[in-house]
Amino acid sequence: MSFSGSALYSQVAKSQTIPVEVKVNNEGLKFNFPSSSPTSTYNIFYRPLFKQGSTFNTLTTGIAGNSVLFEVKSSNDIHQITKENNPYEYIFTKTENSSTTALGYTISGVKYNPPVNRKHVILLIDSSYLIVLNQELDQLVEDLYFMGWQVSKVYAGRNESAETVKERLKKHHYSQIKTPETLFIIGHVPVPYSGYFSSQGTKYPPDGHAEGSGNHTGAWPADCYYGDFEGIWTDRNVTCTTGSQTRHHNIPKDGKFDQSVIPSDVVLEIGRADFFNMSAFSNDDTLLTRQYLNRIHDWRLGKIKMEKRALIDNNFSGLNLASTGYQNLPCFVGLDSVFDDRDYFTAQKQGSYLWSYGCGAGSYTSCNGIGNTTDFVKAKDSFQNAFTIFAGSYFGDFDVKNSLLKAPLLTGSLNCFWGGIPKWYVHHMALGSNIGFGAMITMNNTTEYFNGQFNGSDRGVFISLMGDPTITLAPPQPISNLTATSTNGKVQLNWAASSNAHFYEVYLLDTSNKTGHIKNLRKKDFTSQSPNFTDDENWSSGDYEYLVCAVRLDTSGAGTYYNRSKFTSVKVNHLNSNHSLSKNTLKIYPNPSSGIVHLEGFPTEKYSISNIQGQLLKEVKVNEIVNDLELNLEDLKPGLYWISVCNQTQTVTKPLIIE
Repeated sequence: MSFSGSALYSQVAKSQTIPVEVKVNNEGLKFNFPSSSPTSTYNIFYRPLFKQGSTFNTLTTGIAGNSVLFEVKSSNDIHQITKENNPYEYIFTKTENSSTTALGYTISGVKYNPPVNRKHVILLIDSSYLIVLNQELDQLVEDLYFMGWQVSKVYAGRNESAETVKERLKKHHYSQIKTPETLFIIGHVPVPYSGYFSSQGTKYPPDGHAEGSGNHTGAWPADCYYGDFEGIWTDRNVTCTTGSQTRHHNIPKDGKFDQSVIPSDVVLEIGRADFFNMSAFSNDDTLLTRQYLNRIHDWRLGKIKMEKRALIDNNFSGLNLASTGYQNLPCFVGLDSVFDDRDYFTAQKQGSYLWSYGCGAGSYTSCNGIGNTTDFVKAKDSFQNAFTIFAGSYFGDFDVKNSLLKAPLLTGSLNCFWGGIPKWYVHHMALGSNIGFGAMITMNNTTEYFNGQFNGSDRGVFISLMGDPTITLAPPQPISNLTATSTNGKVQLNWAASSNAHFYEVYLLDTSNKTGHIKNLRKKDFTSQSPNFTDDENWSSGDYEYLVCAVRLDTSGAGTYYNRSKFTSVKVNHLNSNHSLSKNTLKIYPNPSSGIVHLEGFPTEKYSISNIQGQLLKEVKVNEIVNDLELNLEDLKPGLYWISVCNQTQTVTKPLIIE
């Protein structure tokens, strides 16, 4: 389902948007939204969360416009949307006189449990930071790794061409066992430029400043170039030198690309922390980068606290730009905690906000009604929000001295983006996703979500995220003082409790998995509210690394989800020479099986399969002794077999039926 009708373009931000809050209770889900004209109707469509490209199905239609609530009770939920750990995404439409006049997007989750293992992130690092920021970069790698990310690194010199950097990045991307999905650019890595933004070009300048009206024409910064591995990027057709700054001039074979629209979907969630040329704060970009890396470290440790509320300062009342704020922010903080009647800087001096949105007539370093880069310098100790969205002329073009788009990241924010030209969609963060996912779907969006229809800005090469793309909403404080001892064949873990956790989870690092992923220590009953855990099922002696995280059941404007802290790890040399095992310890399931078989509860070094006559059909040695194993036996014909599971001291043989 897509929405691109001209009726929406004529609406201003607030009337164009249907802000929605989802509340979870024992009876089911409540969708709250503002009342509208009684002559209008609301319609709701849904699909599974994170299923971009899939069809939205009809949940309900014809809700009276003066309603403020739609409820789904668990007792008669035919769509399963109230089921635990079963998240969904929704489109709300408001129809009046047969025209769609407003849209809303939200998600819902009931005790949604995000994956423990997140994605593979590439750190694309300015090589000048290799030594001077070694400690902070090592800390970043550790933080990401112990929050479930796989991490790899690529370095780039400031004077290299973007094309050279991309070739190195592309080679690295395709060489990885687990395909990278995220790209964090750190430092003044070469900024790609692309586009023919002009009144005579392939696209009008997205901020409207064509020739004779600001001359923001030619090529613009295009970080999306680093995430598009299939599209064709050329440098041979465009000649445009009308831009007021020479960096925008684009001529054939000058290293700036021709494309104004992203040629093929980006496959990486891209964010950039680049504080070069921000002299209003400091002439030393290394210092500014160190400060930012330390801040995102503190965020991951739960040290930075923000009130769960949002601020909108809309100085474009006649345009639809602020719809990005009205759309996304209720998903995080709820309807009653979004305030649009307060001055931007004044409000934040009086208290913190998790999210803020500001828009107004702009320049590279200022936004009318908000302030300028110097105001951010002055407000460094009183600017209090974690996630910043801005919209207005010029400052979406970030590769400029004292860029307004970068200023919040040097004052206290974690991320900032130019939201409204086009509309951005980051609502998935409300159930634990990282902000980079929203950047990627916005880059790739044309009609899957309403793009705002502002100067044809959808899929524009200029769409970019400032800051770390792996950032999520505030995680809990990690545990501390984790110890592990091996006694009498058991491993005992103890730790100091987190200050804001509801319970803890214990995991074991899977050293046999080359992707570095984390696997559950136990499949059942592995959570505890107590700061200790006894593993009495580790039958094999050896060196082990245990991981413990604090877990908090968080409530957002989209429902409830489990928010995990950074893992804390401890290593232990485990001795279990006296543990007695029997054949009943080994579980084989399913049995009968169609071919995929699980072995559980027995330390396995190798297994063999024999037919009913006792003839050996296959024998496989595993990389290391493990207590749970998945076998693919789909090559076996239906029948009765013997499966023997062995370790250094014992062998257990059981029958296995293949259907």
